[in-house]
Amino acid sequence: MLFVRWRKDLAVVLVVLGNFDASKYITERKWANAQDGTQIPISIVYRKDLVKLDGSDPLLLYGYGSYELQSLLLSTDLRGGPFPGVKAVLVRSRFYICNSSHPWGGEMGRQWYENGKLLKKKNTFTDFIVCAEYLIEIKYCSKEKLCIEGRSAGGLLIGAVLNMRPDLFRAAIAGVPFVDVLTTMLDPTIPLTTSEWEEGNWIIFVRCLPGD
Repeated sequence: MLFVRWRKDLAVVLVVLGNFDASKYITERKWANAQDGTQIPISIVYRKDLVKLDGSDPLLLYGYGSYELQSLLLSTDLRGGPFPGVKAVLVRSRFYICNSSHPWGGEMGRQWYENGKLLKKKNTFTDFIVCAEYLIEIKYCSKEKLCIEGRSAGGLLIGAVLNMRPDLFRAAIAGVPFVDVLTTMLDPTIPLTTSEWEEGNWIIFVRCLPGD
């Protein structure tokens, strides 16, 4: 089985080893409606011969929604593998694996990013909750079978929605969670933070003032 992994300047073909049978799996794109009417894309993969579509299936909902980046959950992991190992095991064991795309991410263009930062950051959290409610409504899972996950800035998302709707999720994974937002965003040693500063790296500017 071949997967094509895209970057802006390069397309890489990745070979999946083993006896992978693509015909056993379904990939879907669903759309949940946000409170303001915005449609939120949800990418879904599952093994069609295992799921029941009656609300009894377990589901892992992943979210990031930061730095105008596109989530890579369903195509490649950050180490370059064709599909994150743990997720591959889950999807072979009846789990739905879902990736929801939220404002401040880069999936739907520049305005999508602008609608999820600063005073509009709450949109990221409320849209994630809407996606979870939608997946329950269409019987892809239930509250008792819904797990959520986010890493780094996605951990901020997980921390927020757990506080907003603790009744909605059975389990949560917040990997290296970015939950002290002010301290984190003012630290230039942390990747991606300075790209969010409107005036650039103010610490370097102050250090270069005459007389310093």
